[in-house]
Amino acid sequence: MKMDQIECYDVIGSFDVLEHIQEDEKVLENFYTALKPDGYLVLTVPQCMWLWSAVDEFSCHCRRYSRDQMVHKLGNAGFQIEYITSFVSVLCPIMFLSRLRFKKTAQITDPMCELKISNSLNWIFCLIMQFEILLLKICIRFPIGGSLLVIAKKTI
Repeated sequence: MKMDQIECYDVIGSFDVLEHIQEDEKVLENFYTALKPDGYLVLTVPQCMWLWSAVDEFSCHCRRYSRDQMVHKLGNAGFQIEYITSFVSVLCPIMFLSRLRFKKTAQITDPMCELKISNSLNWIFCLIMQFEILLLKICIRFPIGGSLLVIAKKTI
């Protein structure tokens, strides 16, 4: 990292990026270095390796994270967790069943087949996600989900 990039940002956002990078711990260290004292990192990552599917491979993911794994990696980089929750939680059982179904298929010729759903089913899923967003807004935190949201603070 260049000297002019040290402690120059108040907030860094990383949304569904870290899982694509082999050296994710180095990236977290660089985020820490780039933040001003008391700066914040806001990040989202896919959660739960048991949800791994052809979609992850097609998307060039290196991993999905567990909550404990992300907390540990952020702590090692010097961050203090301010807020953490899973999301896409209400739909997580459906994601699991869908991925289980497609894992049983011997050859997947289209890795995106899992994402092809009818408009009406998509509309229902959107309603479910709107309900989940409402629950998150009233400070309900989910222990498990398809993704993880973390707000971490640079400690001095």
